[in-house]
Amino acid sequence: MPFFFVKKSIAAFEELYQAYPELQGNVENLTGLAEFYDESLKVILYKNHLITYFKGTQALDLRDVEQLYLVETRINRSLITNKVYQFCYVRKNAKKKQDMTLKTTKTVQEQLEELWDLISDKFPDIHIGV
Repeated sequence: MPFFFVKKSIAAFEELYQAYPELQGNVENLTGLAEFYDESLKVILYKNHLITYFKGTQALDLRDVEQLYLVETRINRSLITNKVYQFCYVRKNAKKKQDMTLKTTKTVQEQLEELWDLISDKFPDIHIGV
């Protein structure tokens, strides 16, 4: 794994351990305790954090988010087109968009419907969508 991903993953785990001491040394239980877990997309919603663990682990405290949406990017290589899906988000008091990469499946949008509902209910101040 490239250094950039390792550094991001370490920072994500440090943030999670600080927010949730019960995960320290027990992170494998995270998926069983999560409100939303999709193994194929590599996405977890645990308490106040949205977590992705495809190409490194990223954790986002949703209490700090103003806007959250899904972006599909098509990458053309020779005769093959690949899709990449990312959560894009804007934090409160910041205008810079940031992203979290998901593992691509054929039904990403359908798989995320439950997550969008959970986030809308739990974090009504987050604007979901572009």
